[in-house]
Amino acid sequence: MHYIFAIILGFLLVGAFFGLMILVQRKLVREEGVLSYLCPLIASFVPTVMILWWKNDFSLHLENMRYGRYWMIIFVGTSVVCAFILAFRKKENEGCSGRTLILKCVEAGTMEIPQRLMAQSFIFMLLSVWGRNTIYCIPINALVWCLGICVQGVLIRQERRELIVDLIASALFSMAAGYVFYQTGCIIYCVIAHMLERFVTMPKAVKLRFVK
Repeated sequence: MHYIFAIILGFLLVGAFFGLMILVQRKLVREEGVLSYLCPLIASFVPTVMILWWKNDFSLHLENMRYGRYWMIIFVGTSVVCAFILAFRKKENEGCSGRTLILKCVEAGTMEIPQRLMAQSFIFMLLSVWGRNTIYCIPINALVWCLGICVQGVLIRQERRELIVDLIASALFSMAAGYVFYQTGCIIYCVIAHMLERFVTMPKAVKLRFVK
């Protein structure tokens, strides 16, 4: 029963985050500039700080970046996700400029703040307080974000095939990145992995130019 409560509360947190994202985009970010790509970071900042305060852990745990096995897990997991997306996602005709590509990669990296530092840490703390096995925060967090993707897909009437691809890719990535974050507490692994995934899977112009 506690695991079900963790899913519900985690989903509500993610829903609140997306609500904050909309608010930030409407009130603070009026034009598509550099700031618009930092919306995930801005929207998740306050709840993330509160959750980390509850967790009593503000460290980046950079010392844990020296472990090669976790880099291997991140590399293999990201490679599988990229291969899956490139194989099954609908091909786009137009690419993006080099500047947009870099900003999209930054945006992907900042998404790890709400996904891992905020949501996974929140679910971890719930399970910890309830005396449950905290490793289940990994699949629960993956499920919570997949539910969020489903709701978003329904609202924007996303094509079913594209939605399924997004769900599978999100689940695979969350399991790999979530495990590494759970073991190391180092968000840098996840940020780099998400940026790499976005760089590989974003459609690019034949000649990348750093212009709008």
